[in-house]
Amino acid sequence: MAKIAESVIEEIKSRISMVDVVSRYLVLHRKGDRFWGLCPFHEEKTPSFSVLPEKGFFHCFGCGKSGSLFDFVMEMEHLNFPEAIRLLAEQAHVVLAEETPQEKRHRSEEETLRDLYEKLAASFSYILSNTDSGSRGRDYLERRRFTDETIKAFSLGYAPDDPQWLFNFLRSKHYSDDILAKSGLFAKNNPTYPLFRDRLMFPIRNWKGQVVAFGGRDLSGSSKAKYINTPETMLYRKREIVYGMYESLTELKKQQSCMLCEGYFDVLALH
Repeated sequence: MAKIAESVIEEIKSRISMVDVVSRYLVLHRKGDRFWGLCPFHEEKTPSFSVLPEKGFFHCFGCGKSGSLFDFVMEMEHLNFPEAIRLLAEQAHVVLAEETPQEKRHRSEEETLRDLYEKLAASFSYILSNTDSGSRGRDYLERRRFTDETIKAFSLGYAPDDPQWLFNFLRSKHYSDDILAKSGLFAKNNPTYPLFRDRLMFPIRNWKGQVVAFGGRDLSGSSKAKYINTPETMLYRKREIVYGMYESLTELKKQQSCMLCEGYFDVLALH
């Protein structure tokens, strides 16, 4: 089945009120900027199911289920994603249009970059924990008194000092030069020179747990920049990502509050 154009999805969201859709299945009452009701996904006597209409997002603080307008309809009607879109498009009187070649190419590139980042995060983690070169990172973390549990929970890694390793490694995994150029992992004026060398690596995840960027702490002592981050890419927009958010979600749901801090190590230390 061909993919539905992103413009169609956005038009459905603009025409249909999530509160109206959810209200077909349960009674909602407004409190502040949210609407609350009894969760349809588990038994409860006190409402813990909330809808945030401005964000087009629902979340149950009881069972933890959350998602978009489409996720809600999929759950309630037992539909897959394309079926949910077709149902809502009909209700919103939106004409369905399939992906343009440009949209299909963009989606394909995003999927490839997600795969690249996940594989690279796992590789950095392996190098830190299991190789001789990774001992530099292990020694540094030991001096900072971070435990193996924390290192594992945040998937910390190490980027080797070898200036050819990263490009050769990713090309050996059959990623194209074009994708590598869009990855944000190499110098702008040298498409084979790695942005991260001899650095302790911090995978940056979105709220879904997908690795979308990296931060790197210099271990050489000779770099002008102690910390550097992946530049913005099609996966990574800095204003939308908070480091440690994904790892904090369970407690955030319980506490409904958080502490913001500035640095990677501050986040790890507080955890």
